[in-house]
Amino acid sequence: MSPLLAFGGRRRWQLALLALFAARIVLARVLPLLDDEAYYWTWSRHLALSYFDHPAGVALLIRASTEVLGRSTLAVHLPAIVCLAVTSRILGRLFTRLSPAAPETAWKAVFLLNLAPTFGFVGTFSLPDAPLLLCWSACVCLVYRAVHENRPRLWYLAGATGALAILSKYTAILLPVCVLLYLTATPVRRRWLRRPQPYVAAGLMALGAIPILIWNQQHAWASFRFHLIDRYPSTWQPGMTLGRFVAGQLLLTPPLVALCVWAWIATFRRRARVDDGARFVFWMSVPSFVFFLALGTFTMSFPYWTDVCYLLTILPALQLLDRMARWVRVTTWGTAAVVTVVIFGQVAWPVIPFNAKADPATLMHGWSEVAGRLAELTASCGNPPCFAFSHRYQDSALVSFYTSPAIQVTRLTGRHDQYDIWRDDQALRGRDAIYFYDDHHDEPPTASFPFRQCVEAGMLPIVREGRLLRTVWFWRCDDYAPR
Repeated sequence: MSPLLAFGGRRRWQLALLALFAARIVLARVLPLLDDEAYYWTWSRHLALSYFDHPAGVALLIRASTEVLGRSTLAVHLPAIVCLAVTSRILGRLFTRLSPAAPETAWKAVFLLNLAPTFGFVGTFSLPDAPLLLCWSACVCLVYRAVHENRPRLWYLAGATGALAILSKYTAILLPVCVLLYLTATPVRRRWLRRPQPYVAAGLMALGAIPILIWNQQHAWASFRFHLIDRYPSTWQPGMTLGRFVAGQLLLTPPLVALCVWAWIATFRRRARVDDGARFVFWMSVPSFVFFLALGTFTMSFPYWTDVCYLLTILPALQLLDRMARWVRVTTWGTAAVVTVVIFGQVAWPVIPFNAKADPATLMHGWSEVAGRLAELTASCGNPPCFAFSHRYQDSALVSFYTSPAIQVTRLTGRHDQYDIWRDDQALRGRDAIYFYDDHHDEPPTASFPFRQCVEAGMLPIVREGRLLRTVWFWRCDDYAPR
């Protein structure tokens, strides 16, 4: 292929990427907040060195976006869109280095990655994984250039981006493990282990953990206890948790998962004959996947957690796909496109008439109506005003976003989370409250709520396009008396 034709092909996929990102921005204006995304928005209203569940990266990005654009769903979604756009730019450059003879394939792989449902999800909803993917891709790209272009100083930049990855999500701790395994397993690269630059990079990356360590030391190591102990069920149920892990991988779409795993197996079987680029992709991907696979036998996981495992593997997966029959290629591309359109279409508009409890978009809608009813109920409380609470941090966070800042919203009972750190029980003592929950997470007030009494205060049906999604119940609880 002539350079001109190669450039033309590359530009075609770059323009397709721009169109996809433009569509995401338009879609972000009508998409409601994801429950965890609303939780991270509440973090951005209380900036800190770290938080109960994750480091501060996502909260800082949401705060910056909302300071510029105001309190809107677009402002909350935008950091994820920008992060995936920059990630795509970095991967395009890295993939071009990994396949210099086929620049069109490099950008085609980036487009396929963006089309995959789990990457589209992380590129639309502001979760810690959005900045993690950005910093992870920047770090591995810098490591690759440092090693292959013999530019030792790039190790320092790799360490700095690794520190930012640590500030995004704890998963980044896998980065130095992957790099070490790559250098150790590749004889020609072992010489770097005798030079100071990789160790300086590791030291720079460790600096990213300082805010996390300070925050945890101030809060009885709450985050570490949660991730290392509390989040695991009391009984080992590998059948259930591993089943959820496997099902979650299929949301990348079965054809893409199969191609990625095939690419890993082919690299391992031909490890003595593959080029160094293939080894690099293997070691930057497989150790993380093995970690998440093992984790999936102990606790519930989310599909997008393993996006870092597929981030680079999408290139050899596409190279395999391009050598297959036309019907396989059409099926793979078509499946990714259709699943992505259905998922986001279902959230924004009711594309498929699912049963309400089976509809993944059900719990994302109706929160402005809930906030409006809470405003009416709390206004009747007198002085001091009622506070509002639920038994789920997701519900409390969503109501916080859609309701007036004058209404104090918290969470009581349930799993420990950031609300336990924020809530001042002594300041709330003696006050009345409005409790809300829906019939998807039924938990009427019981003795576990420390109030003198709770009485029903009405209900609110959440209807979307003439279909009942769920019913929200409200209770008036008097005289908060925390133990």
